[in-house]
Amino acid sequence: MFRLPTELDELRRPDFWRTVLGAAPEFVVSRFLACGFVTDRGVEVATLLQLKSKDELKSLAKGRGISQSGTKEVLAKKLFKANPSEMSGLFRGKRYITCTPKGQLLVEKLQESERELRLEAESQSESALRAGSHKDACTIVANFEASQVFQRGLGIDWSNYDAAHDIEILNEIANYSSPRHRHIPENILSSLRISAGMMNLWGENNPLKWLTDSEQKFAPEARMILHAAIEKVRLKELRRAGIPRVKILSSGRDDVCNTCKKANGETYPRQSAPELPDSQCTCPYGCPCTLIAV
Repeated sequence: MFRLPTELDELRRPDFWRTVLGAAPEFVVSRFLACGFVTDRGVEVATLLQLKSKDELKSLAKGRGISQSGTKEVLAKKLFKANPSEMSGLFRGKRYITCTPKGQLLVEKLQESERELRLEAESQSESALRAGSHKDACTIVANFEASQVFQRGLGIDWSNYDAAHDIEILNEIANYSSPRHRHIPENILSSLRISAGMMNLWGENNPLKWLTDSEQKFAPEARMILHAAIEKVRLKELRRAGIPRVKILSSGRDDVCNTCKKANGETYPRQSAPELPDSQCTCPYGCPCTLIAV
């Protein structure tokens, strides 16, 4: 929380912090101060300036005739050098807390421990996927997320996680077969399916860490497999909801392929909806097309 200077009076979501810490944030901060983990002194103004957004820093620079180029750190240093007194005044009367070297070391050890726990959970869930134990894989991920202070996903209660939706997607991934992959050896396709499953489980869009060096050139196809599975499940949900017609919604990104550009806005009876992604899709980061109800 205090790796960067934080204004004590403006801690985000104070009720959340009270729940997590089991005490008022002010009380915990006082303990941290007493232990030497944090300090409320000697925070440099150039560092405080970096708490502002880059747009804010550029606006400050523009208003003072200072070059707007460079990173936030560069802009902050230029602003402070140009007018130390004025920049200091922006933070006068506010109390900022930041880590001491002792506190920083504690944070680094905690982060290393969390990384190890994450890697172990990833390894276990991958093993469960390879064994076809999709429910077990979901349970491993849910248990890990439930143990985190900052849990992934908005509004997800990982302690009472219903795995049915993810299991349905994982089943589709495991059984996925497409003409676009007819030239890919089965052993590589198997790895692509596993990486697609892991991306779904862990909410990621980069399959590379689950592919060997020789398999990584097929990474876009792992995204395609995941996308296809999600769209198949979506189509089932639309059918269960009694939706009669669907429309393809693509993306306005510049790197969308011509196939997806042409498909954007096309409508179909639900029973005649095309399989997504299109076999001719060449989008480098995976197909952006999705089916929505008309």
